Amino acid sequence: MRRSTGIRSAVRLIYTGTAKVLGAAAAVLLLITVSGCRKENVVADIPVFGGPTDVMLVLSDNGKTQKKTPDTKAVIVDEIQTIHSIKIYAFKHGLEELAGFVDYPDVEADQRNFHMHLNASGQIDFYVIANDIFADTGNVLDEKSTRKEIENTRFSGLKSTGNMTAVPMSNMHTKKNGDGNFTFTIEEDNDLPPIIPIELTRAMARLSLFLVNASDEGEAKLTSAEISHGPVEAGMFSADGEPTYTGIPDTLTFLNSEHKLLKVSGILTEDKYPMLPDEAYILPNTSGSSDPDRYIAQGNSEESHAYNVELTFNINETYDKTYTVYIPPVKPNDWIKIYGAVNSHVDVNLTVQIDSWITNEIEIPPFM
Repeated sequence: MRRSTGIRSAVRLIYTGTAKVLGAAAAVLLLITVSGCRKENVVADIPVFGGPTDVMLVLSDNGKTQKKTPDTKAVIVDEIQTIHSIKIYAFKHGLEELAGFVDYPDVEADQRNFHMHLNASGQIDFYVIANDIFADTGNVLDEKSTRKEIENTRFSGLKSTGNMTAVPMSNMHTKKNGDGNFTFTIEEDNDLPPIIPIELTRAMARLSLFLVNASDEGEAKLTSAEISHGPVEAGMFSADGEPTYTGIPDTLTFLNSEHKLLKVSGILTEDKYPMLPDEAYILPNTSGSSDPDRYIAQGNSEESHAYNVELTFNINETYDKTYTVYIPPVKPNDWIKIYGAVNSHVDVNLTVQIDSWITNEIEIPPFM
């Protein structure tokens, strides 16, 4: 059995053992193939499961962002400790039969290893969900939740638990594309529990502002920042799932106080734009705009469901000007960065850049 020493991407299917094949199943397959003569027969693999075993799941923490002052719901997200609670489901591959379940409602700050007992070995699908207690959902996931219920879980935003909010995470965002980090083949009765490296990605996106005052004279302040439109709920596990747009989503004001913009001169390079401390955490949205200055449909909708961000600036305590920025489609774990430079009394140049939140390598220590 191979033991991995690290993982950098969730788009790999990793096997930790070899499934056992029953002789009878092999004989049946041989008989069907021979009896087909010249006609080709395609026989689906029959999943074979063994007896109970134990595994050790090792989770990545996917980077960290700075904790902000808890003045509004948008900025009390605790990203210093990214994982606060964990639910792990193990299903027999392709079936609804549960092979194991563990629930850690209070995860320690540095805990990344989670022991799990399985009632069956073989090919197993792991659903790992973090911080779902902070997601505002219509259903509560527990040990009785079915595979379908887990995959169909939808949420409409964040909620506070114990005066704290955290971003929900899972390993299932790319499952529909067949490249999720969730299916492993486990041997029966291992002397040492095989290590299952799981990389979690956030089920939401992060939006940050990078703004400067590039005027030759005078001061510039950002006095308001609001985000509106977009879906009212989204799937927790699917990167390409259809969001729900029924109703009108609330407008989120994510600026706690006015920010005086740093005055810069010369050629504006990316490192000259400081990031403002106020950020927003938003739902995935398959609809978006290909033009940040106006809505041009991009995605699965011809309606104006793209997120738009309204920024209001004040120049020299005299001029107030509001600009609307239309956001491209948003995937889970995206980091949307809006760069802006106030370059005259009332003119602002705005651009939108989308990256992924940093993913850390999993360091798996050897067993002693």
